[in-house]
Amino acid sequence: MPSEENPNWQLRLQEFFETETALKACSPLQPGAAVILVIKNTRSPESLPVRIGFEISRKREPALHPHATVSNPQATLTLDSPLTAELLELKTEEIADYGILILSAFLESPRRLHVKLHSGFVELWRKGWFGVLALGGTQLTRYLASQGLDGIGGIQRAIQALRSKNT
Repeated sequence: MPSEENPNWQLRLQEFFETETALKACSPLQPGAAVILVIKNTRSPESLPVRIGFEISRKREPALHPHATVSNPQATLTLDSPLTAELLELKTEEIADYGILILSAFLESPRRLHVKLHSGFVELWRKGWFGVLALGGTQLTRYLASQGLDGIGGIQRAIQALRSKNT
């Protein structure tokens, strides 16, 4: 079972984004690709969530910003602390494994991962987010298809539905 004992999510995420696998996964992202990560402590629900901004810099490097100080994020991802710990402790070089863990949490339990989109399909495409999915290869493509997200049309419909739900 993943450990939630280390409350320094900023440091743990920084170390994660410095790994070869994370850097490879971020490679399709364009400067200005950004999300806000909100990590909720499920062991102590009364505590304030940790807010961290993730952004691709002009040098095309991932950068984390405390207190979610990023401009024009494409999405806000609210993760529970066990899911965050599970992601950070996953030891694999397969981008698909991370993608499947994230997508299964989102599809199966909105309490573990809630996504609020601030951008539409075209902006997500322009910033390179679909390139990350492509790096997941056949394994991730099969998973998406098994969830009814086959092809770009299926993904586009899911994004439209998510944006409608969030308004």
